[in-house]
Amino acid sequence: MKRRWFEIMAVSAAVVLQTPASAVEVDGVAATVGSQPILRSDVIHEMRRTNAPAEAFEDVRNALIERKLMLKAAGESKMTLQEWVVDNRVREIIEKGFDGDRNKLVAMLSQQKIPYTEWRQRIKDDMIVSAMRWNVIDKNVTASPAEMRAEFAAHPERYRAEGKVTVSVILLKPEDAGKRETVKAALADTPFAELAKTHSADTHAADGGVWKDIRPEEVFRPEICAEIAKMPKGTVSDWIELGGWSFLLRKDEETPARALSFAEAYDAVEDNVRRRNAEKMFADWNLLLFDQLLFLEAYLDLKGSLRNCRAVCHPPLEHRNKDSSSFGTHVCPGALVTLFSPQTWVPLVPESSPPTSRQ
Repeated sequence: MKRRWFEIMAVSAAVVLQTPASAVEVDGVAATVGSQPILRSDVIHEMRRTNAPAEAFEDVRNALIERKLMLKAAGESKMTLQEWVVDNRVREIIEKGFDGDRNKLVAMLSQQKIPYTEWRQRIKDDMIVSAMRWNVIDKNVTASPAEMRAEFAAHPERYRAEGKVTVSVILLKPEDAGKRETVKAALADTPFAELAKTHSADTHAADGGVWKDIRPEEVFRPEICAEIAKMPKGTVSDWIELGGWSFLLRKDEETPARALSFAEAYDAVEDNVRRRNAEKMFADWNLLLFDQLLFLEAYLDLKGSLRNCRAVCHPPLEHRNKDSSSFGTHVCPGALVTLFSPQTWVPLVPESSPPTSRQ
């Protein structure tokens, strides 16, 4: 998962007046979005659901914050999802993931102590979030010719045709090691493919032992790859013994790696530019959702009591000015999005803010 950090300092008016604020690890709570908590168990369940590693806790937490903001935006925009659409998606999951057996799904949920209704709502929310992202971001993102040319020029290493080889293999079982000299000698008057079909235990023996247009490192062990790399085209190797198994190789074809032209790389360049622009649009959209949440709910819920409070909302790390150690900031009244972590947050007051008698 690509990192999106929403570092938001949440302090109360009383704390601002007395001492720098510290965000305290609160047992059971990973974050709050408005009045809605995100529990540590929510984050852990999502990590299990997506097979995320333990060190991805904060990334997953931030993704759940994004999710709550998007669901809130969907509700405010009156987006609806017909229940039969959700039912179709549930049936698809059961068909593909549980061999069409709903009881297997129920058993898994029971083992994980997740009610079926909660799981189904999660699926529905997933669909709503995907629809919101498509409607706001994906269908509107573009890749201009200038951006594509700049991407192609800046990252030539991304646009290369990988080198590939075609090799033929004869593989003898350990008990057939005594046939090695006979097979090698037979190559003088018998095609390699026929010998492979007759003697080889390789999975491609029926095809004459041919492995076509492969990257050796994706198929063979390093010892075999090293041998293939030094073989000229059309030559046959000596027998290579690995764990009692005997390999005989012939290099049939070799296509070296090369740089792609812009025309050849066009689709890949466009995809990369669109993906980058989509990520930026998504980050900007989330900042907008943060601002809306903070401004509107601060006005409605905390009017008067938190007039002197400021929450400084930092954009994601990829938006940091590389020439400076500081972040750009959005200053919003209210302390409505809170991340609970061991880090200490220091209250920040923008230079443009008027001084008060207590500063």
